[in-house]
Amino acid sequence: MPNVNRKPPAGAPHVQSVLVPKAKFTLAEAKSWTAKHGEHGRKFITRGLDEGGEAAKYYHFRQYDPNDGTFNYYHHRIDNGVVLVNAVPRTVSKAVRKGFWGGVITATEVVDVSEYNDYDTALNVAMDLETDDEPPEPKG
Repeated sequence: MPNVNRKPPAGAPHVQSVLVPKAKFTLAEAKSWTAKHGEHGRKFITRGLDEGGEAAKYYHFRQYDPNDGTFNYYHHRIDNGVVLVNAVPRTVSKAVRKGFWGGVITATEVVDVSEYNDYDTALNVAMDLETDDEPPEPKG
């Protein structure tokens, strides 16, 4: 995955990556959806695209270059099947971290409420989700 040369907002929760299911969107539709949405008054970018080859279930749009030392990562699936990989500062309380839903996009289903200390682990788990899977029951 190439770097997008974009640093995350300092100390703020943000969407690290947008995963758009290939089973529900063409590449053009995935780019269009991604470009029309965003957070914190900024639109998501589409230049950080990784199509992942034929076996990949998602188009992966990286929004920022990862910073594993500062953030923990969570997944949230929204109602159209798009999965947001959210980065939340480690200095923020656990209750606030688990309540973050990706800026202006309201998630209707929680995919995974586990926290990951590194971006690659969070991304690999998210990319392995079946696009039609029901999310697990929230923990706690």
